[in-house]
Amino acid sequence: MRNITEQRKRRAKAEPLKPADIKKAIASGKNQTLHDGASLSLKIRSGSALWIYKFRDGVSFRSTSLGSYHHGVGLTEARNKRNAFAGRRYEQRIPRRGLAVIKSAPEPVEPESEPDVPPGTGAKRMRFADVVDSLIAKRSVSEWKVKSREPDNYRRLKTGRLGGLWADEITHKDVEKELQTRWGDALTNAEKMRARIEVVLNHAIAKEARANDVPNPALKDIIKELIPAAPKSTPRAAMHRKDVPALMAELVADGSPSARALAFAILTVGRNVEARQADWSEIVGSAWIIPGGREERSMKEGQEHAVPLSAAALALLGKRKASGLIFGALPNHALNDKLGALRPNSGVTVHGFRTSFTSWAKAAGYSKEMRELAKAHAAGRTATELAYEHYDRADQLHTLRPMLQAWSDFATQSV
Repeated sequence: MRNITEQRKRRAKAEPLKPADIKKAIASGKNQTLHDGASLSLKIRSGSALWIYKFRDGVSFRSTSLGSYHHGVGLTEARNKRNAFAGRRYEQRIPRRGLAVIKSAPEPVEPESEPDVPPGTGAKRMRFADVVDSLIAKRSVSEWKVKSREPDNYRRLKTGRLGGLWADEITHKDVEKELQTRWGDALTNAEKMRARIEVVLNHAIAKEARANDVPNPALKDIIKELIPAAPKSTPRAAMHRKDVPALMAELVADGSPSARALAFAILTVGRNVEARQADWSEIVGSAWIIPGGREERSMKEGQEHAVPLSAAALALLGKRKASGLIFGALPNHALNDKLGALRPNSGVTVHGFRTSFTSWAKAAGYSKEMRELAKAHAAGRTATELAYEHYDRADQLHTLRPMLQAWSDFATQSV
C-alpha cells in the first residue's frame, strides 16, 4: 500500500510531457507508461502508443482510450480530448451523487420525499442508474467474465435520459426518446440497447423498485411500433475459396501498394481499414499487433488483436522501417478499386474475403471459436468475446499461427 501511495505522489509531482520525451521513449523500444498529469498517460507497448485517461466512477476507477499516438493523436490533441471528456462528465453529474455520471433530459423531478408505499410490500424507489449498478454487481459475480465488455455497455445507459429517472416512473415514451436521441441513426445498436434496458427494468421488478403488474416499457413488441426495425444485414459478396489462389498470384505479380495491401488483408483475415492503416510500429517480429483503440467499429474497444504473420505475409511488407504507414496513404476505396480492376463485374468485396476464409477454415475442420478469434469480431457475447476472455496476446499468436499458416499456404499455392 505504501508503494502505491508513493507512486501516486511521484506521478502528481511529475512534470508535463514534452513531444521530445514521447519520441525518445518510443525510440527506446521499451515498454513503459508516460504520465502527463491530470490522469492522462501514454501507454507504450511493443511499438504501439495509446493515450489513456483514468477517471473515477462512483467508488471505482475506470479508464478510456483517447486514441493512438501513431495515428494522429499528438500530445496537444490528447490533452484536448481529456479535457473535453472530463467536461462532459462534469456536466452530466448528479448533484446528489457527485461522482456518478448521469444526465437526464428533461431533468427528472426530484420529489421532496419519497411517496408512501403500501406497508409490508417491501417496495422501494430506485433510480434507473442505481438499478444498473445493482444489475452489474449481481452479474459480474458469476455471469460475466472478468474481461467482459457488458458492464461497460450497461454503464452507458446511466449517461442517458433514463439514468436519473425513477425506475417505477419510466414509460415507453421515455424508452423511445432514449433510443431515438442516442441511437436513432444506428438502428442495430438501438435494438441492442433496448434489450439491455428491458433487462434493467426486469431487474428493477425483481428488486421491488417497479410494479410487476405493468408491462415492461422496453418490450420489443411495444418499441417496434415506435422505432423502425434495424434492416437485415446482407452478407458482403465473397469470392469462392477455390478462386483465391489465382487472385493472390495476380496481386503478388502486380506489386503496387494497393495490391500488396489487399493481399496482406487476405492473408491476415483483416479488414479493409486495418490493412490500409497498418503501421510499421505494429509489426513485432513475425506478428502484427493491431491496437484496440484504432477503430472502435472494427476492434473490440480497448482490446488489441494479435495476428501471426506467415512468410508470405511478411514478404508483402517490403523493407522494414521504424514507423509510418506500411503501404503509404491509400484512399478508402483503393483496395476495392484494385479488386474491381482485377475482377470486373464480379461484385466481390474486400470484406468478403473474411467469408472466403471462414468457408475454407470450416471445410478444413477449424472450430467456430478459432475462426471468430481470427476475424476479431466486435459484436455481442459471441464465441469471439468468450475467446478474448481466455486468450492474451501470446495465446492468440500461439493458437492462430498454425491455422493462418495453413490459410497462407492454401492462398499462395499459385504464387
